[in-house]
Amino acid sequence: MKHSLIKTIIMSMAICSLAGCGETYDADNPTESVNALKAELENQAAVAEFDELWGIYQRGYVNDQAEATGPDYSRFDGMNAEEMHKELREYVDWIDVSGMFIAPPGYIESVETMGEDAALAQARAEAQGQPSVDIEVRGNTVYLTATEDTADINDIVINRGNCRIQSNKLGKRISRDEYARRKEADPSYFAIQIGQMGLYAPGIYEYIKPFPVKMKFGQKFKWSTYRRCNIVEVTVADANGQWTWEFQ
Repeated sequence: MKHSLIKTIIMSMAICSLAGCGETYDADNPTESVNALKAELENQAAVAEFDELWGIYQRGYVNDQAEATGPDYSRFDGMNAEEMHKELREYVDWIDVSGMFIAPPGYIESVETMGEDAALAQARAEAQGQPSVDIEVRGNTVYLTATEDTADINDIVINRGNCRIQSNKLGKRISRDEYARRKEADPSYFAIQIGQMGLYAPGIYEYIKPFPVKMKFGQKFKWSTYRRCNIVEVTVADANGQWTWEFQ
């Protein structure tokens, strides 16, 4: 009888070790239960990631129609630390692949009190004053990295338009007279004259920029010039405004 009891206790401990018999998430007390669950994670790196994911989850998400959805705290009810950590990761991955974006901090609360249109306008106004990208120049290429949940790039101008851009694509062929008219109307207008190039006949062609470009947080976009261009100034137009960087 004694040996049987000991065996049962050992088996129960093993099951708890594998399945998790510690704290579980309580939707009625989210803050307290989250703090208790973090204490059961295996290391500080896991705790830091859990904290970041939980913060993202609490912000809710917004679709492309600016419709906001707040966090559902009952989603994790009864989950242990490992289960909730996994669910948070899958939630952020789902946001990424579904075309949604994480709501700006405080956006959901603003929607509840102000309505979606006013809250969206306020969020955009608060974003004014800083670019949505970081910039790096290496050789003849400009690299942009999105620093906000979404970054909409509307244009990039290098050396005030005085550099030929490799990243542009050839558009339709135009006459010299048409080119002259467009250049007179807009001095920054740029086209390119080529000789025979593949299927393209010699002539003057429009240069087509790929904008607008949409990026999500952490994504990169590169914009290359031909090698004879020494990049000393880059201007980027995004949803927050227009920004100019100088390089020596």
